[in-house]
Amino acid sequence: MCIERWVGACYKNDCFGSCIRFLIPIISLALAGTAGTGAWMAYHNLHLRFWLAHLVYLALISLTVSLAIMFFTCAYMAYVASRRITAREMRGQGYTNYSDNAEPLSAGTLRTIVFLVFLTSCGSVIAGGCVFQFGGAMEKQLLHNCGKSGTTHYLEAAYEGLSTFHDKCVKDLKQKDKPVNECSGYKPAEPAYAGYIKYLEATSGCMGFCKRTEKPLFALPDDGAAKNLSCSTYLANYIWTASLVVGPTNAVIGVCLLSISLALLCSPNF
Repeated sequence: MCIERWVGACYKNDCFGSCIRFLIPIISLALAGTAGTGAWMAYHNLHLRFWLAHLVYLALISLTVSLAIMFFTCAYMAYVASRRITAREMRGQGYTNYSDNAEPLSAGTLRTIVFLVFLTSCGSVIAGGCVFQFGGAMEKQLLHNCGKSGTTHYLEAAYEGLSTFHDKCVKDLKQKDKPVNECSGYKPAEPAYAGYIKYLEATSGCMGFCKRTEKPLFALPDDGAAKNLSCSTYLANYIWTASLVVGPTNAVIGVCLLSISLALLCSPNF
């Protein structure tokens, strides 16, 4: 019923009809642009890729596609409505030969496009739920089970190995103030994990992985967002915050798009 009223309002030449015709496509486009920007940032975010693979990126991409298709659908409906209103006004002024060929897309094609919105919004809801679930599980792993299994175990082992090597290094007065990567003989057993620990310390200021230490292994900037935290605590907060932002947002917007597209498909006047 609400969707039928919305479709009917699109064809009215009043203030409300104009707002419906133009405001909804603008909102859809703005949300699609925001989701697309978020997807680009997630793709280039090392922390999200390291701990959640490309799950956040895929969730935001599915939302972007769904919103983009919805924008096209709403913009097309606004175009058709404007042409019909213009034709009605011209005929009212006596222009009987004014063409009303305002629908370049067939009804079947338009319904197919709306069905694509339905499918992509389903994917968006599922992906949002997965981000929320896996983000929460990763937060618990980093906070309460750090170093016991999985990636946290290997990172903690890599950190302990680097710390032991660094302690031996700084006993030499010539290398006392050097970061671990500048010590002679530096050759980590797991270069990927060592590089990630270096990135963590440099970008956040955290020290120690599972447990906070009093000194860094690598060179640090003057300040950092997590200077008083262990890296696992910082990562747990970071991953959980990202999951809270992306997961529920994807699910809520996806459910809205799902409801609108399903109502349009079931509407006899669409």
